[in-house]
Amino acid sequence: MGKRGGVRIIYAKFDAYGNLILITLYAKSERDAISNKELERLGNER
Repeated sequence: MGKRGGVRIIYAKFDAYGNLILITLYAKSERDAISNKELERLGNER
C-alpha cells in the first residue's frame, strides 16, 4: 500500500463570534487518527 503525504488539521469554528481557531496540526505519517478522548481533551484546554 502506498503512503500519502499531508497533514491533519483540527480546528474549532465559533459562528457566534466569527472565529476559526486552530487546535492542532500534525503530519499524517506521525499519527493515523485522533481519538475521541484526545479531541475532548483538546477541546477542554484553554
